[in-house]
Amino acid sequence: MNSPRSRGRNYPVRYSTNPASRISQLTIILPASFFHNDVPSDGQPKPHSWTSDSTDAETAFGDAKVFHWISKQFTKSAVWCLSFHCAVAILEKCYIGCFFGKRHDMTAPWQEYLNHVSGPLSFDKRILCLFLIHNEAHLLPDLFAHYRAMGDMQFVVVDDRSTDETPDILAREPDVTVFAPQEGSTYAKDKRAWRGTLLDGLSEGRWCLSIDVDERLVWRGYPQRSLATLIDDMDRKGAQALIASMLDMYADRPIAEHMAGPRPLGETFDHYDDPRKDPFAYSSALMPRRFREKFPLPNTMLMGGMRERLFGSYTAGPLARWLQRDALKQPRHLPPICLPLAALAKKLSTPHGATPPMNQTKVPLVKWRTGLRYNGGAHHLSLPLRPASEYGVLLHYPITRGVEGINYTATRGQHAHGSAHYHTMGTSASLSALNPVYSGTSRLTDFSALAPFFGDPNQ
Repeated sequence: MNSPRSRGRNYPVRYSTNPASRISQLTIILPASFFHNDVPSDGQPKPHSWTSDSTDAETAFGDAKVFHWISKQFTKSAVWCLSFHCAVAILEKCYIGCFFGKRHDMTAPWQEYLNHVSGPLSFDKRILCLFLIHNEAHLLPDLFAHYRAMGDMQFVVVDDRSTDETPDILAREPDVTVFAPQEGSTYAKDKRAWRGTLLDGLSEGRWCLSIDVDERLVWRGYPQRSLATLIDDMDRKGAQALIASMLDMYADRPIAEHMAGPRPLGETFDHYDDPRKDPFAYSSALMPRRFREKFPLPNTMLMGGMRERLFGSYTAGPLARWLQRDALKQPRHLPPICLPLAALAKKLSTPHGATPPMNQTKVPLVKWRTGLRYNGGAHHLSLPLRPASEYGVLLHYPITRGVEGINYTATRGQHAHGSAHYHTMGTSASLSALNPVYSGTSRLTDFSALAPFFGDPNQ
């Protein structure tokens, strides 16, 4: 007779017991034969019933064997089902396009957001420099000159749909790898993913610079002290990130005449708000607790500078100004023991206004690890890396195309808070004729003058 195993799923199944036990033949209709024990008057079994001319003991033995067989079939089905779902999960991870029409290569995490346009995807350079760009071709010559002077590095660029000469310039550079956003991916929505996935795929375990096109990084001892020396010093001390302050640079001329030309930006825009002349030029505040839980480094933000002074909408009372005096002397990343006092100081001294203050703190130099993320711009990191005891300065050139450039940035609306600060700047009635120089302004002729921003390297 055929056994249930040999007959597979062909129902009904006739089961034959061991002849030595003299158990008569059972007629089983599966899959629920053991749930009922009723035999119709016509003697024909119905679904979910069984019939037998055996004794109760014989019947129990037969049902036990049938139940054992069903259990084994159920176990096999469960194993097959689990294996199938595991296989589907692996295939979805590797080739989502097979199921949902979207390809995702595990070796290229950026492909969900970006397309590779040109340039190498593998290189043996120690440092990677990443920046995002949109219609800023006039800043590229100065950018490449500044960062190439630091040593051999690979530039990785996301060209966000530029319509000026930017694509042509980038295509000519041999040390540049260019990416472009996929359809539907935007700077405002995906800039965190753009930076994070590119650095995951290209900079694991490598030191990387994450900058904006209008920023030039300097540090204590620059340029005599090279970037390689700075990184060696950080490696020796176990530091994994360099915190830096954005320093707004401007010219002694009306805003309408703030136009970049063939000269280096550092020569054209060489003025800044000097904390040695104005001790209230900069202030700091502890980041909100929930924000610190997601992006713990650094846990404070620096505020101030030319744009905040001219266009900031917040006000600070006498107590706040007194507490914020010489804010640059305070650590940019506070140890846990200082957080309760810092939270109290924040409640007493944080200014309030229609728009949040501009965050002038960034973390441009990081030894990258997979899964690390910036909060959006390169201001805060998602892991509590060990910061260097010294700080850098990002010379920031925010106005290089006059009033037209400000209005374009405001209209595009891709910056923080929908470019609210640029809207405020653009709507200023006296913007064109406004000269940003004031009594606290100094001209930058020697990088050693930025010592208040660099901090104490021995602390």
